[in-house]
Amino acid sequence: MNRGYIKIKETSHQEFIVEARLVDSNLWISKHEIADLFNVPVCMVGNNLSAIFKSGIPNKEDVTSVHSFERNGKPCTTTLYNLEALILPCSSNCFPVKKMAAWHTSKLSYQK
Repeated sequence: MNRGYIKIKETSHQEFIVEARLVDSNLWISKHEIADLFNVPVCMVGNNLSAIFKSGIPNKEDVTSVHSFERNGKPCTTTLYNLEALILPCSSNCFPVKKMAAWHTSKLSYQK
């Protein structure tokens, strides 16, 4: 599965640059990758995603995909989250998330 990638880099001038490679205008990322991206604990990402999905907006099935793979010869699965879900796990006061949301909005409006 080609999932794409996303990186947020901070410049020496305390500015953030979002670098991403989208696949079919999207990307898929795990909770651990979201936590690494925003430098927050994985449990924070999981707890916030759970709370958001309880609200029903967005619908969990619309922003997740179960990915099956093998590790050391054993079948495994992991839940992946798409670009829309990526900006949900952190508070809106988190500056990198604000930059990510602005980048996401500009990319979506550019593609229209």
